[in-house]
Amino acid sequence: MSTVAEAVAARHCGLRVLGLSLITNAAPLPPEDGGPAPQDPPAGHQEVLEAAGAGARHLRELLARLAPRLDAGGHA
Repeated sequence: MSTVAEAVAARHCGLRVLGLSLITNAAPLPPEDGGPAPQDPPAGHQEVLEAAGAGARHLRELLARLAPRLDAGGHA
C-alpha cells in the first residue's frame, strides 16, 4: 500500500517524515529477465506470512537502533 499521500500531507503540515517499506511478495520478473519459470506457482499465503515475520524481525532491530536518534527537534 502506498503511503505517498500521507507523507505529502504530513510534510505539508510541517511534520518530519520517515518512510519504511517491507516487501513480502514482489511481482516476479518474466523468465527471459531471470524470473521464475511459468510453471512455478506464485508465493502463497504461508510464504508471504513467513517473509513478513522475517522482515518484521529486521524492522524491529532497525527501529530499535534508529528510535533513540530521533527526537522532537533534532536531526537523525
